[in-house]
Amino acid sequence: MKHFTDVRKPGFLHVYRKKDLKVHPAAPKTICFEEDGDRNPYFDDPLILRTYLKAIEPRWKRCISTIEHGVADEETKWIVAGYIAFLRACSPTMRRVGTTMLEALVETTRPSVARYVQANTPQQDHAEQVVATLLHPSVYVSVDAQYPKALGITSLIAIQKRYWESPWLILRNDAEIPFLTSDYPANPYYHNNEPQRFHVYVPLTPQHALLITPLPDTERMHAHAQDSYGIVKRQQIKLFNRIVVQCAENVVLSDRQSP
Repeated sequence: MKHFTDVRKPGFLHVYRKKDLKVHPAAPKTICFEEDGDRNPYFDDPLILRTYLKAIEPRWKRCISTIEHGVADEETKWIVAGYIAFLRACSPTMRRVGTTMLEALVETTRPSVARYVQANTPQQDHAEQVVATLLHPSVYVSVDAQYPKALGITSLIAIQKRYWESPWLILRNDAEIPFLTSDYPANPYYHNNEPQRFHVYVPLTPQHALLITPLPDTERMHAHAQDSYGIVKRQQIKLFNRIVVQCAENVVLSDRQSP
């Protein structure tokens, strides 16, 4: 997010809150910050995510500079793909989404579990007590938020490899309208001509972004050759910014006060 700081106000970017549209300046490190966010108790090494990010973060600035020159060599792609994989699988937003999805999934199993208990418990009184508890309105499902994050961590390398092997379109913005970013900057995108194909749109700076087309295993062998570079028009910039606003969880970020 440091690449989205205001050149007229070094060290700060502009934060737009979705719920009330209020704007305030903030330092990048205060956005999406989590105390012990790289720690997870479901692994023998609870700092395994920190180890993963240490291979990425020191190289990030150089990788962005390389992409700004219209180049995406294999090392640059591997590092950037790794960070995008982290955003897609382990960011605070995805952890909350994953927790909600798992809770909803487990919630749907309560009636079937109750039926199983009813049919397979010899002591009918005990079965009725268990069923009554399972189906009582005051009983709710609560998933440890670290568990879906652990699932995300286990998938990081596979996601990173998939993005690395897929074709990239480097987007350059020469217009006066900047690319926006948000608290969830790895945005799903579906092109009108290919509604069945999923893309990932990632703003990197106010002037540069990526559009990755993740390919299935059978198509990824030589996908590096399909990387391309293009200059986006105003209408496309507005479209991508709209997607960023729609996908943002709480805040949209810009390098200027009136994007």
